[in-house]
Amino acid sequence: MKIIDKCPKPRFNTGCTYCDVNFTKPISYDNLNSTKVLPSKHLLYLSHGLKDISQLPSKYNNFGLLGDIHNLSTTHKWDIKSLNSFLFLEDHKQVEVEGKETIYLYPDNVKIEFDATNLKKFMVKYLITEKIKPVYNPFKPNDTKQIDLINEEIESIRNEITPQDFNESKIINNLWLICGHGNRDERCGTIAPYLINELKQIKSPKDQIGVVSHIGGHAYAGNVIIYPENIWYGRVMPDKIQGIYESYNKGEIIQELYRGDLTH
Repeated sequence: MKIIDKCPKPRFNTGCTYCDVNFTKPISYDNLNSTKVLPSKHLLYLSHGLKDISQLPSKYNNFGLLGDIHNLSTTHKWDIKSLNSFLFLEDHKQVEVEGKETIYLYPDNVKIEFDATNLKKFMVKYLITEKIKPVYNPFKPNDTKQIDLINEEIESIRNEITPQDFNESKIINNLWLICGHGNRDERCGTIAPYLINELKQIKSPKDQIGVVSHIGGHAYAGNVIIYPENIWYGRVMPDKIQGIYESYNKGEIIQELYRGDLTH
């Protein structure tokens, strides 16, 4: 994508394009570039059964599917590097079905539905992309035997996976994620409704809006992610949404707001 320096100015006032957002904590105005290491995988959990993000506690490592993933990866010493988040879609169609799970996975750009009993298979198929490798420690020799056993377990599970275990479909909409996890940090909870309202005024039917749990960088609120292109923006105020939307549809990334690394 093409890099542009500044965010284009809004073309019109939707009603609150220029609203002042009153934060009770300061916003950082440091350079945003490289303030976020973009994850190799981003798992978005839909089948949590919560009505909205206000019901999500500040810390959720032991809650629902994400808690199960955390516990299994710790117990089995699996090297899971994905960013795992709760997702609340604009139309709140997250349906909790007993024993069934639904997630979005990026950059795979797929929706995956599966039985909860197949969680280990899911983790091996979608989240463990390579063999577990020893971590260099000059003060402690690696236990290569244990690492071999871990990899053997992973391969054994991988060999048990069948096409019937997962219902996978391509995600056809652009997904605009806005961090609104107010119970984790009030800055995200404060700015999110303004950004959602502004985006609703200009989006097309091919765009879907989602509120996402903590993704890191409260001080850079508002935080916005655009998938499938994997564009991460910070310090987004309502008057930036139109410019972001316009530049996105032109295939452009705005350097002053971009949280990723532009050196690659």
